[in-house]
Amino acid sequence: MQLDRPFPNIHTAFQHNTGFERMVELCTLLKGEGNDIAIAKLLKANLAHIYGYIFPLLESQSAQLVQLGRDIYLSLGRCVDMNNIDRESHKVMHKIALVILQNMSSRVYESSDGVREDMEADAFVAAIQSLQRKDSPPGKNASMFQSANTSTVEAVLHLKTWFERAETENEIRRLTDTMRMVVEQTKVESEQNKEIDASAVSICQHEILNLLGDPKFQQFTVENLKMLDALITLCSTDEKPDNQVVLARLLNKTVLKVIEVYETASKERDMAKRAVEKKERLEEFEGLGLLGLADNAAKAGTGADLDVWGWNAAGGSGGNLEKRLLSAHSEQVSCIP
Repeated sequence: MQLDRPFPNIHTAFQHNTGFERMVELCTLLKGEGNDIAIAKLLKANLAHIYGYIFPLLESQSAQLVQLGRDIYLSLGRCVDMNNIDRESHKVMHKIALVILQNMSSRVYESSDGVREDMEADAFVAAIQSLQRKDSPPGKNASMFQSANTSTVEAVLHLKTWFERAETENEIRRLTDTMRMVVEQTKVESEQNKEIDASAVSICQHEILNLLGDPKFQQFTVENLKMLDALITLCSTDEKPDNQVVLARLLNKTVLKVIEVYETASKERDMAKRAVEKKERLEEFEGLGLLGLADNAAKAGTGADLDVWGWNAAGGSGGNLEKRLLSAHSEQVSCIP
């Protein structure tokens, strides 16, 4: 990628803005010195994160974001020798791909004028696809991640870690979209190569089943089931013996997990229903003056659980009145002890 000739040194690169002062402060904090050599080493050490940020910008449909990516790339070229940078980038290509994948889960970039824009998912896919190993054999049908010197398995394992760290609904939604992209890419590549990548299908299924069984991701059950359906459809279209084995394993694990999820959801639904019925019944009897208030014991100052008439609900003739009123035959319970 040749955009411009680099300037002689870093001071010249940032002479018209405060970027150099910020870079010196950061480098001094991290490296203990802020000269040109130290700054160049810092940039090279973080090359994967820099390129992982730039490449999706260059693939964006937003003119502002594309310009931002070009500006950052030109600034980098004015700080370090781009010939060395290009050689280094091939060594960390797999890291660049994983950084792009991680950035996809946020997809929010800020342009040079401070406007925050939501990056389209296709820009991240195109950025990963633009990575290509120099030693890739010609004509070999490598997957998108294999071309970037990594694999679908490694990508999904990193997604698993990010899912575990996610705390907000928005983070989980972004990660779910990223997982969907990996599944769709696996499907497209398998159809193009007319050969199913069993390892990619297996790792995708394994992670999706984990998401289905975790209450943290319950609100995205429909999306996860759709991804499983896509994998099952992919395996069922190919009648090769090996693929049928993959399909059988996929179906067995999926059916067991779906049954487990259904039973858990049914149990939670029944518990919620009983809780609502109990609450409504309590409110009904409280309205009739048959049940005491929760603070009766505190008002009485005895520490005992007393009902509205001052009876001890833990024992005596008035004991377990609440349970009797909430029982199936509560209409037959006499309120007179």
